[in-house]
Amino acid sequence: MHDDHSKDEIDQSCEEADSAMVESKQRSDVQNSKISLSNRFSALTVERDNLSDEEDDQPDSKKKNNAPTQRSKLGNKAEKSKKASITTVIVGDSMTKHLDSKRLKRSMKNGNQSVFVETYRGSNLEAMSHHIKPCLTKKPDQIILHAGTNDLRDKESNEIVNGVLEINKIIKKESPRSTAAVSGLIYRADKPEFTKKVEQVNKLLVKACQQHDMDFIDHKNIQHKHLNSYGLHLNRSGTGELAKNFIKYLNSKYD
Repeated sequence: MHDDHSKDEIDQSCEEADSAMVESKQRSDVQNSKISLSNRFSALTVERDNLSDEEDDQPDSKKKNNAPTQRSKLGNKAEKSKKASITTVIVGDSMTKHLDSKRLKRSMKNGNQSVFVETYRGSNLEAMSHHIKPCLTKKPDQIILHAGTNDLRDKESNEIVNGVLEINKIIKKESPRSTAAVSGLIYRADKPEFTKKVEQVNKLLVKACQQHDMDFIDHKNIQHKHLNSYGLHLNRSGTGELAKNFIKYLNSKYD
């Protein structure tokens, strides 16, 4: 009886030992599995890092960059703005004396267009051929010439036109990149002969501009009511009409 009890205890101890060995082996298998998985993921991480290094070594032209940086956007905008900048200088006699450069600029559809007015009161075409040169030093994109009114008394119509063409030659010589436009003579009511002569000169100027690739700006909308009491210079309303003509021309040319 005692021997049977001892035998049972020995069998139970053996079973417990076997169970402990199985549990130990299972824990060992799980740990080895974790180590294996960890190693495999580590390898992937290393490969990913190496791939990133390879991408960094590639030329910029081969890198994917679908979203430009803010700096490049600003640079492109500044470059575009710089290219679009246009400068126009209106060079004229006393008929242009009340034109406002700032108001003309604000009326431009092209926000990058600047308009300047240079007035030389009492100047005839000969004097204007000298005044035009300082206006060309900054190489404007365009010169609008308004002159000839003060030559109506002393010169024939064809002589006035030739004087305008001579100034155009000066513009081409001093500033080849500048284009020239001719502003037609404005209606005069101080003397009847001047009224008719203005029409003759303007007709000849239109033909001359066509032959020499120049634009002609017409002021037929300016009539007697737009002149002062002497019938020579523009009143406030007349200056407004003159400004509208220049604005219309510039906006249509550089729109």
